[in-house]
Amino acid sequence: MKYLKKLLESNVRKVILESDQDLANELKGLVDQYKNAATDDEKKPILIKIIDVVSVMFKSEAEELVKSIESDPIKTTKGNYGRYMSAISQMGLTGLYLKGFIKAMRNAGAGQGLTDALKISGISESQVSDDEILESEYDETSDEKKAWGSKAKSFMRKIAKGLQAKGFEVEHLKWNKGGPAIMGDVNLLAWKPESEYGLHVWYSGFDDKIIYRTTTKKNKWTGHSNNQINPRDILDIGRFVNKLVSMVDDAESKGF
Repeated sequence: MKYLKKLLESNVRKVILESDQDLANELKGLVDQYKNAATDDEKKPILIKIIDVVSVMFKSEAEELVKSIESDPIKTTKGNYGRYMSAISQMGLTGLYLKGFIKAMRNAGAGQGLTDALKISGISESQVSDDEILESEYDETSDEKKAWGSKAKSFMRKIAKGLQAKGFEVEHLKWNKGGPAIMGDVNLLAWKPESEYGLHVWYSGFDDKIIYRTTTKKNKWTGHSNNQINPRDILDIGRFVNKLVSMVDDAESKGF
């Protein structure tokens, strides 16, 4: 998604605040109003206005991104949700910046794929928390979620180390916590040496499954067909890693 790549290469917040001086001034004024508001009834409409302003700031970027996704649909049961999940994750936005960007994508015509991506990621499209101030890192991580994250990260590190032992380069290994109501997921990207082919493997807290697929550096976050397995059924990490390596070799030989 070249439009997303272009946006990510810039300083997102700097782009927002310098995109339009009038909008930047309006945003600053709304933030000041919020800080001076005394009651929840006064705060909530201000938060909604902040989201509206941020969505306008993101208008052109969102339109290009949505066009690039929706004009090239993926024929799966949930359509383009993977591309929208990738966009949301890679943007690295939180709080009201994130909600404003989501609204901008919706205004630009984002369809069911965005709806499914938000549901899987545990992100509310409409709910606004009074704690979500600009620049905030809104995160309520329960003890249960922390325990799941520790377990999932440990499991995925074993897979990553197994792939590294086969010469694979690990580009990405990170826990995407998602919203407070879900466990999130731990994502792993790894590349076969001297090849454009690799693997996207993630431990999904949504259904507690390991989902894996071959992919390419060009389409790293979308990749090929998904496979899944219960982590309890992976009795030997080494054998599972060998299976993953064979999948990459097969995809490369067939030129998927």
